[in-house]
Amino acid sequence: MMYWEFALGNPPSSPQESPLFAALQYAQEPALIPIESAWGFTRANRNRLVSELMVGKDPPNSRIDVDKFDGNGDFSLWKIRILSHLRVIGLKDILTDDKLEKTVVTSGGAGDAAWTTSEVVSDPDKIDKSERAMGVIIANVGDHVLRKIKNTQFAAEMWSLLDRLYTETSLPNRIHMQLKFYTYRMVESKNIDENVDDFLKIVAELSSLNVEVSDEVQAILLLTSLTPSFDQLKHTLKYGRESLSLEEVVSAARSRERELSEDHRSDKNQAASLYTGERGRQPYKGAKGKNDRSRSRSSSNTRLTCWFCKKEGHIKKDCYARKKKYGIKPQGEA
Repeated sequence: MMYWEFALGNPPSSPQESPLFAALQYAQEPALIPIESAWGFTRANRNRLVSELMVGKDPPNSRIDVDKFDGNGDFSLWKIRILSHLRVIGLKDILTDDKLEKTVVTSGGAGDAAWTTSEVVSDPDKIDKSERAMGVIIANVGDHVLRKIKNTQFAAEMWSLLDRLYTETSLPNRIHMQLKFYTYRMVESKNIDENVDDFLKIVAELSSLNVEVSDEVQAILLLTSLTPSFDQLKHTLKYGRESLSLEEVVSAARSRERELSEDHRSDKNQAASLYTGERGRQPYKGAKGKNDRSRSRSSSNTRLTCWFCKKEGHIKKDCYARKKKYGIKPQGEA
């Protein structure tokens, strides 16, 4: 028989009565509860249950899977995903509220004796939202990052600290990123989608540094970064139009890449068929001249063996040792 060892008292008789209570206890004291017995709770879904407890009962379709940020990945993309998650559950605005207070207005009296006072007090609703937002952030960072932000008191402070730690806004970094952007060139070994992803990553990093680049400038730089195989496309997009967008450049580059790929595949198939035809065709045999016959005889003689002397390169009737032994004179001698 399994026994529960809760620090806060006896557990409910069924998970339907208080599943969040059970999830919290399981998260606090996992070593005291057999994994197989906790109403099916496992270590794999423990973090998900704790996250649900901290952010409240959100609709199932509001869940957004976010990879944990360990300090080495793309912080700007991670921020976008976390902000999207917090926006869905109504907690995004709390990241900019560093006071968590509200103003309470009190009035009394009547007529000339009427009075009104206002007092700034802590807002329990904002505090609750801040704690829930902190729960979301903590659940989506790695241990290395968590150690740096664990001592913050509210969500806005935690979010600001993450920005300071992983968004380098110094002048040298801004210069470096802008040089990287304006000198960007595509890599021929990568396809268009991979190159565009690298380009947009630089744009996103510039945006995180408060350096905004217009869509047309992005389109022009991406167009000029295309490899020489896209020279015809460059010429087509440069002339005969009033404006240029990034979407148009990417779409045209993808179409041109497909055309080049199909042409290469067609040329390869044609070359393979020609090679196969040449292999199946008999080689042309022209008239053999005297030199050809002597060369053929010479090459064939190298594979002959004399029955008399057992040496290779001649036959018995031409054997010099045989003629010498039997006194046979070579033809043509008097």
